[in-house]
Amino acid sequence: MDITEAIPGRRSVREYTAEAVDEQTIRPLINAAILGHFRALLNDPNFQIFCHAPVLILISAGTQGPWTREDCALAAENLMLAAHAMGLRTC
Repeated sequence: MDITEAIPGRRSVREYTAEAVDEQTIRPLINAAILGHFRALLNDPNFQIFCHAPVLILISAGTQGPWTREDCALAAENLMLAAHAMGLRTC
């Protein structure tokens, strides 16, 4: 599946089957989730967090709800994945 198909098709689901998922499937998912090697950069006082980017997009919510932070985080990830698929760079 192409990323531009995956983003609009992904949904949060809270009804699961009892079917097991093997480690060969799970391992790449875990690897995708822990790509946090940029954490050390945030501790460097000389690090410019916006890297002199020409555009800054702020994601926020109009109202507070039980999943506001999660929804904003998902929106940010979708934006970054879509930008990457278009050949743009994001942070």
